[in-house]
Amino acid sequence: MNPQQLRRDNRISTLTPGQLQEQRLSGTPDLPYFAYRPYRLRQEQPPLVYVHGYNRRAEAHARALLPLCDALGCPLLAPLFTHDEHPRYQRLGRGNDGVRADRVLNACLEDMFGDDAGAIHLTGFSGGAQFAHRYTMAHPARVARLIIIAAGWYTLPDKTLRYPLGLHTRRALRGRNLNPERFLRVPTTVIVGDQDTGRQNLRSSPELDVQQGTTRIERARNWVAHMRIAARSHRLPSRVQYLEIPDIDHDFDAFIDRGHLLALLRDSLGSGSQADASQDLVIPLQTALP
Repeated sequence: MNPQQLRRDNRISTLTPGQLQEQRLSGTPDLPYFAYRPYRLRQEQPPLVYVHGYNRRAEAHARALLPLCDALGCPLLAPLFTHDEHPRYQRLGRGNDGVRADRVLNACLEDMFGDDAGAIHLTGFSGGAQFAHRYTMAHPARVARLIIIAAGWYTLPDKTLRYPLGLHTRRALRGRNLNPERFLRVPTTVIVGDQDTGRQNLRSSPELDVQQGTTRIERARNWVAHMRIAARSHRLPSRVQYLEIPDIDHDFDAFIDRGHLLALLRDSLGSGSQADASQDLVIPLQTALP
């Protein structure tokens, strides 16, 4: 995407470069999102989409990502799923407006880019990481790269488990077939802090704790292992990286200030190649997958 390709009927063409701006979809759903256009757009860089966590600090988190967008030359879109309208956005659930959260994001992309968005780079923190990996499972062709940061729990690549624990959707995601042979091909990075062992705002049940673990670290390792095993079972190369960041707990600001998050995102998103996401898991501490 470059300035010559921007169509006048796309919202991005009206944005003031260098300024994070709040936008609203017209009609239904009336959902706010934050949009950013860097001064220089690079054709080879897909848009970056960031999805907030449970605390819904969409604007603050999006603002922290602006230096990354400037460095990569990519536009940013950050939807705001309000608690009143979309309390179950993490599961791609229907909101009080009757629209599923994944379809809301699709509407935001169409509003901002029209038909010009192409595949996106998708990332999210905590509840946003839950949304991001489930969106990728439901819409793998729309995601060029996925980076999930400190998700609370995951959808496993297991068709015997009912969604959102597994891929058996029934009526939960009408019109969506969660096909592992498609979503396993998306280059994916899983990031978690090595001190993220707290239970606050962490969904817990006997079934979930036994199946995935009792902390975000255990659940992240468990999901990565399941994804790697699923790739082997489908005779696909694994495209999942795992990064465990020293001295960081469940704190987005700490990831930015001390966890080198922007550098990690730039390393993953800036190469333009899929090869670097197919290497073995990267675990910089003395840890191992179970």
